[in-house]
Amino acid sequence: MRVCCILVGAGRGVRLGKPQSKAFVKIKNTPLILHTFKKFLNIPQIKEYIVVVANRDIKLAKKILFPLSKKIKIVCGGDTRAESVRKGLSNISQNLQWVLIHDVARPFINRKDIIYILQKAQELKCCVFGKKITNALKSISQDNKKYKIVKTTISKCNVYEVYTPQIFKKEIILEAFRKYFDKKASDDSEIVERAGYKVFIIEQHHFNLKITYPEDLLVARKLI
Repeated sequence: MRVCCILVGAGRGVRLGKPQSKAFVKIKNTPLILHTFKKFLNIPQIKEYIVVVANRDIKLAKKILFPLSKKIKIVCGGDTRAESVRKGLSNISQNLQWVLIHDVARPFINRKDIIYILQKAQELKCCVFGKKITNALKSISQDNKKYKIVKTTISKCNVYEVYTPQIFKKEIILEAFRKYFDKKASDDSEIVERAGYKVFIIEQHHFNLKITYPEDLLVARKLI
């Protein structure tokens, strides 16, 4: 396999409540982006890294990451996650066959899981990590601005929470983003689904927290 790994870290991290971009918040004196990048470093199948960050962070990202590998491209992100991924996709080298996409905000990804999803992709072509929902799900009404009112309960049957990394054959995801791009898409696989391709969920059992809120950062600082 010849894989391009796109690491998406252009978000401002408003919900985290920090002045700097989320990717550069420090956990035990090390930027989040470095914690995550190291999980993908020296995996033989990965031939290229494209790291997507905010324009203001490009110089800092180069300073942190360039000493680790000569196979890194730093790309300016967009206003939404989907737009950032699209910019990453536009910079993939021609000789690569697969695209592995991961959120910088998920530093706990297990290297064994990365290898496993790379193996499964050779059979399935489009794979995402996921875990079956165990909590009750509610859809809310938007009618009341002061309180959130339950509109309906959503059945948990066959409902999965989806994570990254997600991996796709290069020609599939490039076609999907070219024809069915939606800047508000929840994740990359949603756009691939719209293109008519089957996306397979790979059960993930290892911890894979996404750092979004201040309490997530507290957890990360205890566990890293």
